[in-house]
Amino acid sequence: KLETHGVTYIVKRTSRRSTGGSWGGRVFDPWEDKFAETRAETEAILRNQGISFEWQGDSECPELVTKVTVPAFRKHPDTGDMCWFAQPHSQHKSYYEAH
Repeated sequence: KLETHGVTYIVKRTSRRSTGGSWGGRVFDPWEDKFAETRAETEAILRNQGISFEWQGDSECPELVTKVTVPAFRKHPDTGDMCWFAQPHSQHKSYYEAH
């Protein structure tokens, strides 16, 4: 399935002005630190990179949910072997709580 469908990452980022977000904590950097200072600039970056997104929460401290599907395997540039190229474990909050 992974070879056919890839890996989909869904990430929820709070605003820098937030105290934790609607889901109770901050796992990832705020969207302003990851992308851009404004919603408009952030949306332009996401569209340019082919990443779907949705804004949630109130307009003062909006939360950004991004969704992107990428290949799980890629061809090694030297050997031509197919290599596992995804890191779904590093996108789960338990990974960050343990490190």
